[in-house]
Amino acid sequence: IIAVVALIPYRLLAARWSQPAVAVGA
Repeated sequence: IIAVVALIPYRLLAARWSQPAVAVGA
């Protein structure tokens, strides 16, 4: 359960970082 809770913010950070990264890459 702890791992799942830790994955939530990690996924949010990944989504937030991937969007600008794709925009800059494009």
